[in-house]
Amino acid sequence: MKKYYFFICIALLFCSACKNKKNSENDNESKDIFIPILKNKLDSFFVYADTTYGRHGDHGLLYTISFHEKNGKQIVSLGVDFFYHLRRIKGYTFVNDRLVVYNGNYSDQKQYLLDTSKLTIFADTILGYRSDIVLDMDYEVIKQDYLICDKDSLSLIFSGFY
Repeated sequence: MKKYYFFICIALLFCSACKNKKNSENDNESKDIFIPILKNKLDSFFVYADTTYGRHGDHGLLYTISFHEKNGKQIVSLGVDFFYHLRRIKGYTFVNDRLVVYNGNYSDQKQYLLDTSKLTIFADTILGYRSDIVLDMDYEVIKQDYLICDKDSLSLIFSGFY
């Protein structure tokens, strides 16, 4: 009987080591994609979303990043959504087991806060997440807009529901 418990303990340790290695690789990959200031804002946004929706919400939340221009200023938007938008999605990655969708750069300025070449290229579906083919609910989501001051500085200009 002791041998049985011993083998179960070894199997559990092996499984947890594999999961920890996967999470470590995932974190290292996200560090390569996002510059540190954007990665820090994204991590803070995860906490903000968790306090609003719970860890992953009821419907499998995903997180969005996009760039745009407003009044001549460069803005990066972090958002939450229940669906990925087929016409907007340019690529995606996973950060801390959360789907982060890059919806593009809608400004004339080159952005340098994330390396789009390291994102997974969207083909037609993302397993476990819903697209906007069928919007079957009315919903509000949260977002945060940051003014891009320089490569090491982002200033929060909006936080709330939209």
